[in-house]
Amino acid sequence: MGNQNLYLVGTVHIDLDGRERLDTLLDRLSPSVVALEFHKDRENMQSLRKSPEEEQKEINDMLDESGLDLNSKQRATLIEVGHRINDVMGYEFKSSRDYTQRNPASRLEYIDISVFANGKEEFAKGYVEAMKGVFKQIAEVPELAQPLLESLDGGIEVYKEHLRGGVQQIYQNAEAMAELFEMIKDPESFEMMKSVMPPQAVQALEQIYNPQRDESMAGRVRELYNENSKLVAVVGLGHVVGLKTKLEDLEPRVMTLAEYDSI
Repeated sequence: MGNQNLYLVGTVHIDLDGRERLDTLLDRLSPSVVALEFHKDRENMQSLRKSPEEEQKEINDMLDESGLDLNSKQRATLIEVGHRINDVMGYEFKSSRDYTQRNPASRLEYIDISVFANGKEEFAKGYVEAMKGVFKQIAEVPELAQPLLESLDGGIEVYKEHLRGGVQQIYQNAEAMAELFEMIKDPESFEMMKSVMPPQAVQALEQIYNPQRDESMAGRVRELYNENSKLVAVVGLGHVVGLKTKLEDLEPRVMTLAEYDSI
């Protein structure tokens, strides 16, 4: 069963239902401390959010560069999906903050290090470059491109269900995803990735996959943990296995956000 006063909850950052799931989970667990994969310098990320028109241009430029052969409906659906995902990103912070505001006896603690070693704007540019690389890879592999195009043909509601299915698959294959995360962090694997990515994308990914993040988060959870109160650590799914290993002696109860209804 694990330690009933220490929970590690793995999330998928683009989970369209993540806010509702995490709200329900936190209310059911009633933790004294929510330890969040977050850093203070991410509080004002909305200041980097582009207008819908700028977002649309950015996505169009990305698609033009990718080589994906999209018709007008497919392109419009993918642009709308981009808006929806941008709206979802950061739900872990919003849900955790709102929980502690509803429950004054609880508190929210940030446990991550900064991922903006080169500044927020540089990180955002690097993230966009990394996404361009993903689209280019999809365009080059018909087995990946065709299912994407077919799901886009159904419009936004059909594609949202496609995205939900993909997120659910990630939750169901959490261990395999964690192994992939660890493989990417491996220096040799990362060197191979660097050879096929633009420098800005490499910069962003080095910060995302920085091994020091797991070390710091585990250390902070250990500092915050009190066996007489309940702590829930909310982190991206890729961090869960590393944190579980580093906190093994505390026997945390480990779960994915998809299991929110099992509590």
